[in-house]
Parts: sequence; structure tokens; C-alpha cells
Amino acid sequence: MKIALVGYGKMNQAIEAAAVARGHEVVATITDTAQINDTVLEDIDLAFEFSTRESAPENMRLLIQADIPTIAGSTGCEDGVEAARRFADEKGVGFLWSANFSIGVNLFWEVVGEATKKFDRFAEYDVFGHESHHRHKQDSPSGTALQTVNAILENSSRKDTLVTDKLDRKPAENELHFSSVRGGSVPGHHVVTFDSPFNTVEIAQTARGSAEFATGAVLVAEWLEGKTGNYTMADFLHDSSSSS
Repeated sequence: MKIALVGYGKMNQAIEAAAVARGHEVVATITDTAQINDTVLEDIDLAFEFSTRESAPENMRLLIQADIPTIAGSTGCEDGVEAARRFADEKGVGFLWSANFSIGVNLFWEVVGEATKKFDRFAEYDVFGHESHHRHKQDSPSGTALQTVNAILENSSRKDTLVTDKLDRKPAENELHFSSVRGGSVPGHHVVTFDSPFNTVEIAQTARGSAEFATGAVLVAEWLEGKTGNYTMADFLHDSSSSS
């Protein structure tokens, strides 16, 4: 595929290396929304949108408007992502957004969701979470943490409200406390804890670097080729063709 990179931070730099290693060609690097035009996008087969929360919504809209299949991963712009999903369905343009393109992390979310269903049956168990990232991480909580939270809330009958701030009080029964810390060079660690007076069960994942996420994004792009409309990582994971 001939690829456009929209944004050129660490993620798209890693995607560039992974894409070239798999035989694709990066023919455009876009660092400003004003550069997204018909001339730049001519002959582009697919775009990777990893920019900033401020520019991502308009970037995604313009790419879909230009009929460019798009893999997107910018976080902190949930309204923009939902608008892009609807627009992609209306236009029939292939689009997939994820907070995290690691296959392992996406399977982690599925495991957390299933575990929440099981522990939810027993009132003795409470659930909470924590994440840590390197000191250069720009958002808190991270998109990965928020997706982990969703996996819990969607499968719990007792938790329906997320609290990410410091708690100087007893949490309410319906509150899910998910904390964050930033520092050092930690690539990303997330842990969900199910705790009771009897024992503690933890489900955790630790990233080893951006290459894992970049390779996952390129595999998803290859899978998206020829498809129309909005997709999720769950679609990719559960499609038998993704294992070919």
C-alpha cells in the first residue's frame, strides 16, 4: 500500500518502520491539518492518523471526506472519534480507531470484561485499577486505561461511575476508582484488581515498546484494505481472515 502518515510523533515513526518492513511505501508525511488536500492525498491507499487531540477530529473528517481509508489512534477526542465513525459509515470509507493497537492489550480487555462478569456475582469482591506511563505521556488517564474502564463498567452491575481523581473520602459503592501515575521511562502498565477479604486477583499487562503497537496497526491496515465503513479491533481479532 501507499501510505500517508498524519502526525509524525513516536507512534507514526514506529508505524513507518513497521510498514516499510512489511513492503509498504510511505509517500506522504502530514504534520499540519492544512496539508490534507487532494494533491497530497493523490494515489494514497490508506492513512494512519496519530496526531493530537486538538487536530485529530478535523484530520479524520478530511481523510474520510477524501475517501481515504484510515487507521486512527489519537486519544482524548472521543466526540471527534464518534463523529468520524458515523461519517465513515455514511461515506462507506474504511475506518478503524483504537486507543491501543497491541493485540495483547485488546485480548487483555476481553479477559478483563469476562473476569468482571464472573466476580460481579460475588459481593465480597470489589474492583479497581491503576496505570503507569512514562513522564512524556500527554494524557491522563490514557486511552488504554479508559478502554479498560469501559470493559469493567460494561460488565458490572455494581459499578457505573468512573473516578480518576485522588480520593480523600470513602468511594461510593457504584464508583470505580482507576488511578494514574506518570514518571520515568515506563512504556505502559495497566492492572485491574479484584479484591476481597479472602484473596486478591490481579490481571495486568505491561507494554515493551512502541514496535508492538506499530506492528499491530499495520496488520490492522492490511486487514482493512477493501473494507467499507467503521470497524473496531474486536472485528479484526474475531475475523478469521486476520490470522491468515
